[in-house]
Order: sequence, then structure tokens, then C-alpha cells
Amino acid sequence: MIADLVLAVVTAVLASACTLAAAWWLWERRLRRRLEARFEVIREELGETIQQRVRQGILDGIAAIPTGELLRGSRTGLADAAAELVRGGLSSLLGSPPRRPPPDD
Repeated sequence: MIADLVLAVVTAVLASACTLAAAWWLWERRLRRRLEARFEVIREELGETIQQRVRQGILDGIAAIPTGELLRGSRTGLADAAAELVRGGLSSLLGSPPRRPPPDD
């Protein structure tokens, strides 16, 4: 019974090793070069277009930020976040449970 189990495990390991070797050979000999060549063509054709679109998207996103609301809420939001971080750190250090935020009504 143990010999059968060992035979099954050895067979599975050898099959896995052969599959891995075949996949590696296929990747190195055939697929890698083709994919790299295709990627170079795409990068040459679309590289500048993609950069322009990303740049425009970032600029549009920055322009859409409501700066007035951001500046008004930033002081209190920053103070609340800092207080929560300190409270959580002290709770972790001292072992007391963290305080729950008040329920929203």
C-alpha cells in the first residue's frame, strides 16, 4: 500500500516537472519573441497617443477637484484623522479597546 502511494506521488511530481519544462520551452522558444515584437509595434504606434490621453485625463481630474470645499474641510478633517490615528495607536499599545464613533441619526 505504501509502495502504491509512493508511486502515485512520484508519478505526479514527474508529470508536473515535465509539464513545467514543456511550458518553459514553449515560452522561451516561441511565445516570448512574438509577444515582444508585437509589444514593440504597439508601443511605437500608440505610445505618444497613450501618453497624451493619460496627461489630459490627469489634468481634467485635477481641474474637477472642488478646491474651496477641499480647503475648508481639510483642517478639521486632518485634525480628526490625526486624533484617530493617535487614539488607535495608544489603544493598540495600552491594550484598551478603541472608541466607537457616535451613531449617525
